[in-house]
Amino acid sequence: MVRPLAVTLLLTLAACGSVQAPPPTSLARKGEPLEVEVGGRMVDNTSTVVSISPVTKVSRVDGLHAEIVYLGLTGVGPSGKSIVRVRYEEHKIANGVEAERPEYRAEVTLDLAQGRAIDFKGWQIGVLEATDRFIRYEVVGSPAPR
Repeated sequence: MVRPLAVTLLLTLAACGSVQAPPPTSLARKGEPLEVEVGGRMVDNTSTVVSISPVTKVSRVDGLHAEIVYLGLTGVGPSGKSIVRVRYEEHKIANGVEAERPEYRAEVTLDLAQGRAIDFKGWQIGVLEATDRFIRYEVVGSPAPR
């Protein structure tokens, strides 16, 4: 019963030209303290849109895969506190295939003496604790789906 309903819904939405895929999937949930080791993904988020050609009835999946990876601590800030390093990457998804090379990549640093929140590209991550081996954090906000 579920399959015929899904096919009927898909064909109905095909007439509209595009369909928003299920909500973005994310490794991190808001308000839930998490911990990862150096090199671990803090955020792993995929957002896609499915487009269906009314003429050929062929679907196309496009979107974006974003991730934030903890790189560890680097040096010491002016007040004696450590500086947190993370890497942000965006990989474009075209016709269901994710690009190997990132379309956008940046390294972000946070001096814990200045604040405890990483705010970058719509992501807001509160740092609870950071060491050379791990980071304990909480996702406070995430970007709106595209």
